[in-house]
Amino acid sequence: MKKDFQLLPGEELHQLIEDKLYILQKQDQFRFGIDSVLLANWVKVRRRDKVVDLGTGSGIITLLLAFKQNPKEILGIEIQEQMAALAKRSVILNELEAQVDILHYDLRLIKEVKLPNCFSLAISNPPYFPKGSGAINPTDAKAIARHEIYCTIKDLVDAAAFLVGTGGKFAMIHRAERIPEIFQRLMEKRFEIKRMRLIQPRINQEPNLVLIESIKDGKPGLKIEPNLVIYDENGNYTDDVQKMYSYDGG
Repeated sequence: MKKDFQLLPGEELHQLIEDKLYILQKQDQFRFGIDSVLLANWVKVRRRDKVVDLGTGSGIITLLLAFKQNPKEILGIEIQEQMAALAKRSVILNELEAQVDILHYDLRLIKEVKLPNCFSLAISNPPYFPKGSGAINPTDAKAIARHEIYCTIKDLVDAAAFLVGTGGKFAMIHRAERIPEIFQRLMEKRFEIKRMRLIQPRINQEPNLVLIESIKDGKPGLKIEPNLVIYDENGNYTDDVQKMYSYDGG
């Protein structure tokens, strides 16, 4: 952690990995959940990869990937100015500026500022709920993070298809109920679904989330991995999840 780093009013410091990796959050903004941790630990990243995180929010995925998997470079794109600024401060806090950058921009307009096929991996924990479904959070920052106000599944896949070239990957986490729409959008943009894992809150509950990895212009063939269970019978994280909050230096 950067020495003499000063918190700004309203900022809170949280440990992602004990004594090794930190993130800043604010009470009045969207606070990361376990979903981003699951995705960042599931995706397979190569050292030579150039990664783009679509809708980076607080920057949690960029921080975890940089620290644990050390790709060549990572760009986090975030439409909310305050969230982007907070994510950038977390990058500075962890002294990862040489590897990670945060761009305050609308991913729907990404063609205006980025060249096509300039990343080898796109990743995203996007808003889950269609606009107009369920109650909208009165706090705008949280509403934008949870509902498709500025980013639909189509917008997300379109951006990934532009930024990732042939052979590049796109990994995401989303609601299991939206698998058909996700698959449709991916196939429309020549992404072949290659790997999938369903997530159950508890062993006796149905899956409610899904991890999906696709390859642009990839060959057919889908691997379905065993379901991941988050909580055990006592309400504690399962061993698989607990390992995600640690790092052995390997």
